[in-house]
Amino acid sequence: MRRSTPILVAVVLILAALSAWLAIEVRRRGDDTRRTADREQQAEDRYARAIADIASIQDSLDAITPLDPEASLEPSSLGAEQRIVPSAEEALARIASLRASIDRARTRIQGLEDRMRASGQRLDGLDKLVARLKADLVEREGLVTSLTDQVDSLTQQVSGLSGSLQVTQAKVVEQEASLEDRRRELATVWYVIGDRRTLLRDSLVVARGGVLGMGRTLAPSGRGEPSLYRPLDTDHQSSIEFVAQNARVLTPQTVSSYVLERVPGGMELRIVDSREFRKVRQLVIVTE
Repeated sequence: MRRSTPILVAVVLILAALSAWLAIEVRRRGDDTRRTADREQQAEDRYARAIADIASIQDSLDAITPLDPEASLEPSSLGAEQRIVPSAEEALARIASLRASIDRARTRIQGLEDRMRASGQRLDGLDKLVARLKADLVEREGLVTSLTDQVDSLTQQVSGLSGSLQVTQAKVVEQEASLEDRRRELATVWYVIGDRRTLLRDSLVVARGGVLGMGRTLAPSGRGEPSLYRPLDTDHQSSIEFVAQNARVLTPQTVSSYVLERVPGGMELRIVDSREFRKVRQLVIVTE
């Protein structure tokens, strides 16, 4: 009995130690299992987040659809130039918005790659999706660059049209001024009104005929100082009023083309046929 006691004690101690070791091992493996499950859950969460980010970025890239400048900016005539300029400004504003969207997409792709690199998450599927995002981004950048070139080209065409339009407008203004000068020249009659003594003194009329200075008649001389004549634009003015008791026209205007009559305060010459009246370019009226 005394020999078996130490053996029994040793067996008990060994069993106790084995139980303790088994308990510790079970606990350790349980912890490992939980950590593994946690890591797997975190990996799944990161994967799901990466997929969501990729989908969001792809949607943003798909929304970047450059406008067609030729539909709204193609200059078809000089008359459309003023309408083209605001459209060009709108196109440039749209391009700026597209570039801002591309920059945001690039930043989000870089952030996604940084998170994947930091987490050690390198899955072929995600790598391919990120590579596709980068390819789409490059394609959008190319489209925006092409659009910018088109708008620049059209803007240059508009500038050329604007210059041509300004030259054309200047020519039109010059022609209109020339036509107005010609119209005024054809419509203007130069007239002078005065009494017998004044007209003779200024050499605007001459006395002809008569005997011994008696019965002489006045006639336009066609001379005299040009500054003494005043212009009458018969297209815009059809009458002349002046102070006199009586008057008569010395120049050979057609009698039927005008009326000379008394009015309150003096006399009035009223033109009734301007075309016929202005066939004689000078008008001399002598007052009495």
